[in-house]
Amino acid sequence: MHGSPLDGRKSPPPDLAHVFAAALVGVLSYAIWAWAMFEPDDPMASESGRSWQRLTFSSAKSETDDLTLLWHADDVDAPWSVEIRSPLESDWKPAGVPSHRRIILDNVEHHRVYRAVLPP
Repeated sequence: MHGSPLDGRKSPPPDLAHVFAAALVGVLSYAIWAWAMFEPDDPMASESGRSWQRLTFSSAKSETDDLTLLWHADDVDAPWSVEIRSPLESDWKPAGVPSHRRIILDNVEHHRVYRAVLPP
């Protein structure tokens, strides 16, 4: 048993390459674990205080161009409101009562799509 710990000789200290390889394996293991455990916020959850929002332009021609705000939220009754403010004014003004549609699809969590037309 040449060089084994049983014959009384000390084993040589690990070289720098072995230490670096062990550290790299540890860091990569932690990174993979952290990535696997990461759970992003649900943008449709009202508890997170966020919702999906999208501004759209009306395709119909009219005297004024309307801007429509759309957002997704949980399928619960909630008192949603929309307010707007001009960059030239300091007061917020109501933009009317938003309407909604319930979305019920297979393999998709039930939710609502809200819509509010913003005045010019």
